Amino acid sequence: MNDWIQVTPLFLAVAILVPAAVVDIRDRRIPNSICITGFISGFILHGLLNGWSGLSASIGAGIVLLIGMFPFFVFGWMGAGDVKLIGAVGAIAGTLTMALAALFGILGAGVVLALLTIIHRRSARSRTHGTVRFGMPGFLARFRFEDEISAQSTPYGVAIACGAIVVMAISIL
Repeated sequence: MNDWIQVTPLFLAVAILVPAAVVDIRDRRIPNSICITGFISGFILHGLLNGWSGLSASIGAGIVLLIGMFPFFVFGWMGAGDVKLIGAVGAIAGTLTMALAALFGILGAGVVLALLTIIHRRSARSRTHGTVRFGMPGFLARFRFEDEISAQSTPYGVAIACGAIVVMAISIL
């Protein structure tokens, strides 16, 4: 019985985060319906598993991550859907400790995703070297390219899904 209780949040995370990542790759946005479903299902799951204390811990973890990530949206480093999905991860994680561990996993996966994006774009730029730089001094072409790497062009839902699911799976071991 205890193993089932530990694995259930992981299954819920996979059920919410994988579709969010797929939609984010396809549309470069995460729908509110997925985020709201993540919040509500996390609250219900932990309420059913641990009673009122589980429900309140889940609400607290979700709110802490949502509020904590809000500045990333304000400064334009992350989209609103990404911030809301991270809040939903907090609700699904169920406790503040697990939510913060998932957040560190998400941030680590985000760094890897950003590095892969930069490498990919530099590789693509080098393949079209003549057309990208035509008529521009080198420093302007470089500035323009680096300016294109932004939260709007990178599907951060992938990093959210990978980081949170890996951390939650490791916590079960």
